[in-house]
Amino acid sequence: MREYSTLEFRDKLTGMRVAAGFPHGLVDDVTYGGSVKALALLLGNHCNVSAEKVSDMISEMTGGALRLSTGFINKLPMEFSRKTKEEQEKAFAEVLGASAMNTDYTTSNVNGKQNNVLICATPGAVMFFAREHKGHKGILDTPVELYQGTLIHDHDITFYKYGTRHQECLQHILRYLKDSIQNEKHLTWNDGMQRLIREMIRFRKHLDPEDGRNPDEIDPGMVEKFEAEYDGILEKARAEYEYEPASDYYKDGFNLSLRMAKYRSAHLLFLHDIRVDWTNNLAERHARVFKRKQHQATVFRSFEGFAMVCNTSGVLATMRIRGKNLYDGAVEIFDRQTIKKEKPAA
Repeated sequence: MREYSTLEFRDKLTGMRVAAGFPHGLVDDVTYGGSVKALALLLGNHCNVSAEKVSDMISEMTGGALRLSTGFINKLPMEFSRKTKEEQEKAFAEVLGASAMNTDYTTSNVNGKQNNVLICATPGAVMFFAREHKGHKGILDTPVELYQGTLIHDHDITFYKYGTRHQECLQHILRYLKDSIQNEKHLTWNDGMQRLIREMIRFRKHLDPEDGRNPDEIDPGMVEKFEAEYDGILEKARAEYEYEPASDYYKDGFNLSLRMAKYRSAHLLFLHDIRVDWTNNLAERHARVFKRKQHQATVFRSFEGFAMVCNTSGVLATMRIRGKNLYDGAVEIFDRQTIKKEKPAA
């Protein structure tokens, strides 16, 4: 611990107090180093510990020498976000340039009002964007708005306006089919489609993109076979619902069959390109982590604070994906000095 002190004088005429300047960056009565800030940030934003418990824990670790205020702890994401502008810009460019991007929304509560978080994820980078609204307004100024590759997502019609190709999450489709099987036991198409999707996924799992395969090397004969079976099952669904229409009580199965016919290519794209995943788990895992964070430790009082936590979460998640030591990385970031631009001479 290092202490800086200086004499303070008062001007007799104006009453103003005058003192010598302190080193750059020391603006508060107590200024903590990067190690303390990194520990507090990671406990709160990575380990989902409440600000009160973070303060208690650090106090106990230091024998009562350090007692961080909850206000100070809650402001750490703001400092971290401002000092990682370069990391955020690099992640934006990496996600934007990826051949496939997973994207999803999750909700968040900000001062009693529901807001949203848009997640953009690739195997090498993740970004969280705080948004007041979903839909096209929520996509503005995110990688999705400018993206020219394949978007992997759940069935959110908004996403179909962006990107060049689409793959829907088949894990969701399997759940919907299971629900249809349970509620429409007299039909056969739902069970057949469930079996087919599982077979297609097993087929893809044996094609490892890391073994040097080219995306064009997927056996076209197998793809044609699967597509023919897919079309045949949907034709069976059409015939079964024509013979016995869906009840007013349950129409989800019928609507699913229409949706799978209309968005056929978005359900089968993963068979044509080995770089495209068949689920949106990559984005959904990060969405669950963020949701769990708020349930366990975080209460957002302002949209600005909400946005800073989103930025911080993206940087930390990207560091973790790349195998970097989170503590060492956070210490280095907090110890960065913010360089003030000097005004040009008149």
